This record gives sequence, C-alpha cells and structure tokens, in this order.
Amino acid sequence: NYIYFKAIDDKGHESSPSKPCVVNIDTEAPMIINVAKTVTETTIKLNVTAEDKESGIEKYYYKIGDNPYIESDSSEYTFENLTPNTEYTITVRVVDKVGNAKEVTFKVTTNSVDNL
Repeated sequence: NYIYFKAIDDKGHESSPSKPCVVNIDTEAPMIINVAKTVTETTIKLNVTAEDKESGIEKYYYKIGDNPYIESDSSEYTFENLTPNTEYTITVRVVDKVGNAKEVTFKVTTNSVDNL
C-alpha cells in the first residue's frame, strides 16, 4: 500500500503530492503456536508461544471459567488456589499492537491429592 502527503494552508493553497511512502497495514491476527501447561494440585501455569509478523505482540489475556480476563504483558501466567482434581476451562487471548486478536480455549484438570 502507498500513502501520499500534501499540505493545504489556511488560505487553501495546496502543495504538490509527496513521493509515495510504502506502508504495511496489519490486518492479520497473531498466531498462537503453543500453550505449555505445568499442572499441580492447586495451580495451572501457562507458557504461551505466540508470534505476530506485522506489528508484534502487545498484550496477553488469561481467563479461567466465566471469570473476567486478566491482562498481562507476559507470555507466562499461573492460576493459583485451585481445587485438586477439578477440570477448568481456560481461555488465552493474544493481541497485537494494532488490536488484532487470536484466542484459544482448552480444558485442564488439576492433579489429585494422594490420601496415603
């Protein structure tokens, strides 16, 4: 895509158009390549591998169940104080610098506690 510039003063005089400037318009969402999970009885740690070839990754958002998203600058997040042996629905959203977003949802079950 090309952009041209020209100036118009208060009296309506116009300059000649500038030379064309090449610009990239980022319309593609980031790619979530992998979400690594480390699970214990009471925690689920996520490590997100994502990329955006146009404007770059801006923010990560994490949600468990119907709770609101938690905004983060980090590709790692840990949900804590969870119930052992319970299935949770987790959503990860990655947003690039111009607002394009990609989201994945998956289920993770916390480990059970040994009663020995």
